[in-house]
Amino acid sequence: MPSVGNLQSGLQSALSGIQRELRSAADNASKIANFQTEVERGGDLVEPIVDLKENLRQVKALRKVINITDEMQDEVLDIIA
Repeated sequence: MPSVGNLQSGLQSALSGIQRELRSAADNASKIANFQTEVERGGDLVEPIVDLKENLRQVKALRKVINITDEMQDEVLDIIA
């Protein structure tokens, strides 16, 4: 049975991952918003658009981890009580 401490660690990891993905999403959104500058630098829009979609998928997956962790904490607390 997972301990509450292990569940907290998993929750913290998921939250850190969401923060990381949101920072990356903001960077990709900025590249898209400034597409003319990016093209002048030799870049293109394909990479930041694909990366932004990947950021969204990662955040959704990490949200599921948080939901499952929350459910597991409730179960552990019910067992303890």
